[in-house]
Amino acid sequence: MKASFGTLLTVFSTLGILGALIFPIDNFSYVAASITASGVKTARPLQLAVEEYQAKHGLFPDAAMDSSLTSEVTIEDRHIRSIRLKHGGRIEISYDTQDIDWGISWWHQLLLIESNDLSDKTLVLVPSLTEGRIVWDECSEGTVPKRSRRYQCSGHQ
Repeated sequence: MKASFGTLLTVFSTLGILGALIFPIDNFSYVAASITASGVKTARPLQLAVEEYQAKHGLFPDAAMDSSLTSEVTIEDRHIRSIRLKHGGRIEISYDTQDIDWGISWWHQLLLIESNDLSDKTLVLVPSLTEGRIVWDECSEGTVPKRSRRYQCSGHQ
C-alpha cells in the first residue's frame, strides 16, 4: 500500500498538534530565566565594587574583610531575597518566587522535569583574574538550574 504525500502530511500534522497539546511550551522557564537575569543585573554595583577592591588591594574581598561593599546593592525586585558577598569575591544571589504559581502539570512529573520555582535557590557569581582582567563566571556555582541561567550556561552551545 502506498501512502500519498497528502496522507503523510495529514498524519504528521496531527501528530504535531497532539504533541503540542500533550507537551505545551514551558513558558515558565523564560520567566525563571528573566528573574535570574534581573538578579545578575541588580548585583552589578557589587561586582564593580569587588573589581575596584581587587584593583586597589590585589586580592578579592571577603565579607569579613570589608562588609561595606554589600551596602552597594539596592534590591528593588521582590523576587530577589538577598545579595551577599562571600569568600574570594563571590557574590551569592538568593531568590524567592513563592508568589508565582508555577503550574506544575502531570507531564512535568511524568518526565521528571523539575519545577522552575527559584525559591531558596542561589546563583553565585565567581570572579577570576584572566589576562589582567576580571571575568565573572555565573555557570559553575549555585543551585539555580542551568536552564534558568544565561544561554552559555545551559549547555546549548
